[in-house]
Amino acid sequence: MPEQRKVKSLLALRDPHEHARRRRPWTRAFNTPALKEYQVVIDKRVSQLVDALSQRIGQNVDLAEWISWFTWVVVSVVWTRLTIYRSDTIS
Repeated sequence: MPEQRKVKSLLALRDPHEHARRRRPWTRAFNTPALKEYQVVIDKRVSQLVDALSQRIGQNVDLAEWISWFTWVVVSVVWTRLTIYRSDTIS
């Protein structure tokens, strides 16, 4: 069985060079241009959520379930972009 290595959390790293190397994809994923990209997608998804809920006026809806799915979609968008940014910086 291969030996398992423990990977330190980004927050636990003490080596400034390693910390900077591992933080780079996160920095690129959450800089101003990236956040503006997310805003367009999130605005579209918010409109879709509002439209879907508007069609159910007067009906019982499980808002927690709707918000859960909405959150999943938003996180998926961010994760996809982060993966793209990460693939650009992996050495």
